[in-house]
Amino acid sequence: MTKSELKTGYILTERCGDEWIVILNPETCYTENDLSAQRCILLQVVGSWNDLSKYNEDLTHFYSPSHDIVKVEEASHPYTFMDLNYDKGNRKLLWERNEMSSKSDKEIMQNAINTYGLENQMIKTIEELAELSQSLSKALVRLNSKSDKTLSADLKSVNNIFEEMADVEIMIEQCKMMFKCKEEVQNWKEKKISRLAKRLENE
Repeated sequence: MTKSELKTGYILTERCGDEWIVILNPETCYTENDLSAQRCILLQVVGSWNDLSKYNEDLTHFYSPSHDIVKVEEASHPYTFMDLNYDKGNRKLLWERNEMSSKSDKEIMQNAINTYGLENQMIKTIEELAELSQSLSKALVRLNSKSDKTLSADLKSVNNIFEEMADVEIMIEQCKMMFKCKEEVQNWKEKKISRLAKRLENE
């Protein structure tokens, strides 16, 4: 299965377990040369949007192996995306990735470093940190515009934060591998938490 073969109603499962349903505009196969490709998007059950441009033609994610597509299914009805669980018993398996299923997260991340290079992965870390910052900023705007000062009911807001946090954690782990500094980072974490505890005692 390739990205060019995707159609509206196909359900994509990422290695991390997230599920997305393909919604193309217009309802045609995705093609890199089609101007409509820029509007080809994926819709997650809680309303979080993702762009197909983040995936390579072989359905691997551009920089995060945990977001590689590992399974493609066809929904019995292309617009059951409001509740993906509704259609679980009526999906048709179209394709499943096999070659990387037995690899550990560490092996997958090291493969990403080897494939894309140190400089590229450092740039991607910066990009993911910026995206998390943007998501948190949007959540603050929503929070300040609500009478109920909680985010628990704002699923769109918190789900986007969860996704960006996951992306940041993946890239931070790759940075630890690139700089070979897992132990040093852990030592600094312990020092910082100890300082925080002492500060809180004086509050």
